[in-house]
Amino acid sequence: MNSANAKNMHIIVMGDFNINLDTYSDKRTKGSSLSHDKYSIMNVLFKKHFTDIQDKFEPKPLTFTWNNKSRIDGIFVNQTMVPNIIHAMIDTNATCYTSDHRAVIMKVDRSMIEKRSPNREIRLINKRTIYNYHKMDTTKWKNFKTNTKLEILNSAALINFKVPTSIDIHTLNFYNGELQRILLTAAKKCIPTTTTTSRY
Repeated sequence: MNSANAKNMHIIVMGDFNINLDTYSDKRTKGSSLSHDKYSIMNVLFKKHFTDIQDKFEPKPLTFTWNNKSRIDGIFVNQTMVPNIIHAMIDTNATCYTSDHRAVIMKVDRSMIEKRSPNREIRLINKRTIYNYHKMDTTKWKNFKTNTKLEILNSAALINFKVPTSIDIHTLNFYNGELQRILLTAAKKCIPTTTTTSRY
């Protein structure tokens, strides 16, 4: 961490800290003892001037992340990372997975993650795949149908998915995303394509 900070690198520390982050903050504000081993990671983050992104972007009182009882999950970033954070929030909607934790979501400036040269950016923007449906015949469509069925049957995501008692936006997004992946996978295997790229 010291080496990364010295090089002005972006650092993100996140996860289940197994302590009540609000209690820790209150203790520090009041000058109470924080010598217990369970506070060791938080003490390092405080000493290195890391920012609690939920505290930065959300008005108080902060949303609990565990069992509706306390805030033990979080994302902390160093000072060079802060300007790249666009937004942060806690997802309080029902989810398609079983957990007593809520997701802490941080949105960052994409340019920080992937820097492209202007020419590379132009190529990526103008490059696209065209599916040549006119080259498909009965045999190829049957092959596409068979591959689609196999992808569905072998989808670990669909097999392990626990359908909630009531369908919500998370469930719909999950099905939409997985079926889109399956159709694209089958299409790439069975449908002839042409890649077009504009002048660069």
